[in-house]
Amino acid sequence: MGGPFALQRTPGRVGPRGRPRRFWPRGYPGTQRPHERTSVDILEELTVQTREFAARRDWLDHHAPKNLAMAIAGEAGELAAEFRWLTIEGSRREQLTTAQFADIRLEMADVLIFLLRLGDVLDVDLAAAVRDKLALNEIRFPTVRDARG
Repeated sequence: MGGPFALQRTPGRVGPRGRPRRFWPRGYPGTQRPHERTSVDILEELTVQTREFAARRDWLDHHAPKNLAMAIAGEAGELAAEFRWLTIEGSRREQLTTAQFADIRLEMADVLIFLLRLGDVLDVDLAAAVRDKLALNEIRFPTVRDARG
C-alpha cells in the first residue's frame, strides 16, 4: 500500500474549472511542502493564464473542442514546417540557428497553448492523462530487452 502514486485525500483542492478534486497522487498539489512547485501546478497555472487570455479577448465562445482540436492540428503543421527541408542531423538542437530554434520554440508554445485550452474546455487533467497514457504504453510497447527475451 502506498507507493509513489498512492492516492491521498486533499480536501479543498480544485481543478482548472473550479470543480473539486478529491484525490491527488502523493507528491502532487496539496501534498507537497508549500515552497515546492510541481509540473501539475505549472500546468494549472498555464491553463488559467490561457483561459484568462482568451476571456479578455472574448474568445471563449469560439473555443469549442472541435475548433481547438483543429487549431492544434494547424499549429502542429506550422511546427512541422519549421523542420521542412532539414536533414535529420540538421534538425538537432546544436545544428539549428538561433532564429530557427526561436521559431520552433514559439510554434511548440502555440501547440501547447491550444492543448491547454482543449484540456480546460473538456475538463481533462492533462498531467494525469499523460501518466495514464505512459502506463498503457508500457504494456503495449515492451522494452528492447523484454522484446528480445
